[in-house]
Amino acid sequence: MQIKTAAGSHLRTIPSDGAKHLRRLLYTWGLLFTLLFASINLLFPNLLAFLNFKTTDFIQETSRPQQPALDVVVVAIDEASLKRFGQWPWSRYRLAQLIETINKGEPTSIGLNMIFPEQDRTAPILWQENLAKEFGYSVDMSNIPNELLDHDSFFAEAISAAPVTLGYEFLFEPDQISSANCNPDRPAIREKKQGDRQSTRARFFRASGMLCNYEKISLAGPRRGFLNGTPDADGVMRRLPLLIEFQDELYPSFALSVLMQHKKHDLLSLDTRAFPAARVHLAELAIPIDDTGNVLLSPLWSSNSSHHLSAAAVFEGSVPVNSFAGKIVLVGLWGSGLSHEYATPMTPEIPLLLLQKLAIESLAAEPHTVRTWNCFVLEIFFGFLLCALLIPCIVYFSTIPSLLLCLGSILVSWFFAVAVYRINGYLFSPLLPTMAIIVNCLLLHGLKFHFFKKQAISETGEVTLLLQSSKSELQSIVRTIPDIIFRLDQNGIITFVSPAVSRYQKSPEQIVGQSVFELVSPKDLDKAQWRMNERRTGIRATRDLEIRLLLAGETDNARERFFSISAEGIYRGNESHSTGFIGTQGIIRDITNRKLLERQLMQAQKMEVVGSLASGIAHDLNNILSGLVSYPDLLLLQIPKENPLHQKITTIQKSGKKAAAIVQDLLTLARRSVEVNDICNVNDIILDYLDSIEGRELTDRYSKTVLVTELQPGLKNIKGSVVHLSKMIMNVIFNALEAMITGGELVVTTANVFENGDSRDHSQKLIPEGEYVLMTVTDQGIGIAEGDLQRIFEPFYTNKSMGRSGSGLGMTIIWATVRDHNGYIAITSREGKGTTLSIYLPVTKAEGAPRAKQIDLADYRGTESILVIDDVAEQLELASDMLIELGYNVQTAMSGERAIAMLKNQQMDLLLLDMIMPGGMDGLETFQQIIRFRPNQKAIIVSGFSESERVKHIQAIGAGAYLAKPYSLKCLAIAVRGELDRVS
Repeated sequence: MQIKTAAGSHLRTIPSDGAKHLRRLLYTWGLLFTLLFASINLLFPNLLAFLNFKTTDFIQETSRPQQPALDVVVVAIDEASLKRFGQWPWSRYRLAQLIETINKGEPTSIGLNMIFPEQDRTAPILWQENLAKEFGYSVDMSNIPNELLDHDSFFAEAISAAPVTLGYEFLFEPDQISSANCNPDRPAIREKKQGDRQSTRARFFRASGMLCNYEKISLAGPRRGFLNGTPDADGVMRRLPLLIEFQDELYPSFALSVLMQHKKHDLLSLDTRAFPAARVHLAELAIPIDDTGNVLLSPLWSSNSSHHLSAAAVFEGSVPVNSFAGKIVLVGLWGSGLSHEYATPMTPEIPLLLLQKLAIESLAAEPHTVRTWNCFVLEIFFGFLLCALLIPCIVYFSTIPSLLLCLGSILVSWFFAVAVYRINGYLFSPLLPTMAIIVNCLLLHGLKFHFFKKQAISETGEVTLLLQSSKSELQSIVRTIPDIIFRLDQNGIITFVSPAVSRYQKSPEQIVGQSVFELVSPKDLDKAQWRMNERRTGIRATRDLEIRLLLAGETDNARERFFSISAEGIYRGNESHSTGFIGTQGIIRDITNRKLLERQLMQAQKMEVVGSLASGIAHDLNNILSGLVSYPDLLLLQIPKENPLHQKITTIQKSGKKAAAIVQDLLTLARRSVEVNDICNVNDIILDYLDSIEGRELTDRYSKTVLVTELQPGLKNIKGSVVHLSKMIMNVIFNALEAMITGGELVVTTANVFENGDSRDHSQKLIPEGEYVLMTVTDQGIGIAEGDLQRIFEPFYTNKSMGRSGSGLGMTIIWATVRDHNGYIAITSREGKGTTLSIYLPVTKAEGAPRAKQIDLADYRGTESILVIDDVAEQLELASDMLIELGYNVQTAMSGERAIAMLKNQQMDLLLLDMIMPGGMDGLETFQQIIRFRPNQKAIIVSGFSESERVKHIQAIGAGAYLAKPYSLKCLAIAVRGELDRVS
């Protein structure tokens, strides 16, 4: 059986086995991708949140706005009112008159959309009190009516006599100060739920405090509701909280309280079992809320209008009072600079007063706008269902019909979303189904195209036309060209190669008939198969393709070299078309020497980049490791040695120190922490390491190897860092031992040598003339391949198992340490014979200092005051605990700005100052500010990074010692005591 499928402009006949394979491929990938897409969107819904917002806004815009079910009148204190009665704030006496005037019209509910947290400063009774307190004057107010003396009392009487709803705000930040004597409404709420009450409200907003009206006003108000609301992430107000939990009680919003007053109804019913959204029942209304207690705003005709009644017109009597009868009246501010403006899906900006009007009308609208988590889940299910139905269409239909079906499915999903919203208010976003369909369509059509392309290649005949040309003329020209000229047939078989290939230990006769890919290094095989035998001509032809070929040079034994290949397709006739392709021809140029120069440049750049990266990582790791290295010091002081925990804590500390040593390797790699000013002797360093616990453990582990030391007596001193040189020696010996798999003899020698300037290091650089200490390590190991010799000092380059042989930084640390000490490395190796590593370090005439004696921690205690400054809370706590253990009086500051503020009010004997504090002032800037008002302030600099130029700068202007993180209790004690005892 055969089926016919359209591919581009051709009809191709596919055997039945191929058709079955194609169907299985498309079904499998289509279903897998649809499941993956659905899972990603279900687990990470915020990825498409912004686009979903814009999609649902479009759905609402395409739906005709509803007529509001309620008549809400807006009375605004607008610019005309301010011009008539003066600037805001008005006296509450005037506001009371406004409420009384509106109440004469017998409205069902009056919403006062503002908060009065303080007393009215314009009241005469406050004038009298302030004049008497400030200036001792007494004012005769016997002629002023009582209602004009205390505006707050008059205002309270006015709102208590009217169906007024007052506003207040909930607070959510712990440091915000809550108003006293708040008296918010707590309506009776009957909850229909599944599970316990805590789980029912698990996602409701929970407030920590309240901002209320002045007590006299708050107690007089018949009803109250919160005014809180926050736009979505894109700044558009689409929802307002309907209920907020405070002290285990649910409180209604301002809009809901106004509506409850209008309906004369005090009982709310919360049904969390409703699907797809929980509902709040008020009388006959069933108001849907989302998972966090929000109600979505509905697009309504009246709220899109800017019409309102001016408070000035109400005062002047130009508005009939009966126009308020039986209606909801909202009173608030409206005007430039008086009220916040908010964007909604239907309007670019809307005053807060109109936003509350829209909220009230949305609560009473039918149908309500509903969008919850359940809607999102249904969108994912609908998208999966559509994709599952479209996969058979894409499998069986050709490209154009299947694309039309995909487009039709997308249109159906959008029309469906619009229709559902218009009918019952459920707001579904067709974005997810649309994206799933588009990506599935592209993926499956791409797979079909790839299948047909392979089918076309397999059906191409093996007809090969030999180029008819004069062989003798061609060969004479070809012999004069140093580059290799070649031709391939359409399958990549070499049909011709020029005699220039003979320079690479192969004759043309040996190569002709082979596949060109047999000459390609396995490292570049994929690239070669993709580029070397393509059907490209003109500007699309392959140009300067860099590739490695298995061709040895005339004078070296390298198994592969670098070449540049330029090639293009050969076609029957003058036009390049798929059926006329007969092969490829091109030129191969040897670029090995150029690549060696490029590699040397890249190596230098790579070491610089890796060094910068390593220094940044080391800084962060040193902060993290401080707890593992420093806290055990404190714990071990408190736990006797016989306690089983003593050994375990010691083990933890050792692990932390080992991790810190690795960080030190990173800093060495970065070449930012090596001070080579100590006078030291290489013999002493070698003997100390071999006699250390680590050295003995290492030699015990490799028991088959005999370690022989031939150290020259009277070895001259060098300038260097004992820590880094010891680490370098450890890495050299460790690498040598690992190379000696079957054991043998490892010889470490030292000698005083004089170089005359003729020797070269591993990079063929001349070693300058002078006196050196030469350390040589010779092993009888497996040796190093010639191709690896130039790469062994690259970071992380290793052909050993990472789990057994470390991080791959060992040889890089050796290279960096020798370079920091102005030394040189020479290396010789033969596979199967062993390796000799020679390190040249310049001699110094200076004499070394005697070794430091063991210290007693009791000698370094004190009682002075110390301020610890660090932006990391854990570092503050760690340093404080250690200093308190040493007896000092400790205070802390988490930023340079905070430390400056503290020091302006009190004096500290010493600062323990972190150098790196991102996001604010660093250690240098902080100390520069401090010494302006405390010029003799003592300080110790601490950093997990390295001793940089900024550290040296801060020390130059008065700071003391530099302490690297992580530090031990003894190191901290010595540094602190030394700085405190230093004479200024």
